[in-house]
Amino acid sequence: EKDTLLREAKICIEKMKGEADVNGNVILDVRVCNAHYEYVAAALALMSGFSRKKNGTMNASLAAAACGKVTKNPRQVTDWLEKLERLEAVLSLSEHAQRKRARDKELTQGIFQF
Repeated sequence: EKDTLLREAKICIEKMKGEADVNGNVILDVRVCNAHYEYVAAALALMSGFSRKKNGTMNASLAAAACGKVTKNPRQVTDWLEKLERLEAVLSLSEHAQRKRARDKELTQGIFQF
């Protein structure tokens, strides 16, 4: 699972670079080249519900360690979590827009066929 998360982390970082969020703010500057994939992978793990404390809160440090990067500063993970959530919102809107265009095209074609 760690290898899968690391692969997904690399993909997400590439998708974030230069991408604007729903408010028009760039999620990740295209010049960022020193991202720690392990922290991004840990954030992905948190998004999927991995690494919860007994009280149900997220344990960013445990997730980071499980992905190969020990940290005492959970913000190194939670900062990426925020970026991933912004990316997820953009991708969700994009997917919705694609479905709407396809549906509109089908309707338009159906109207003009006799």
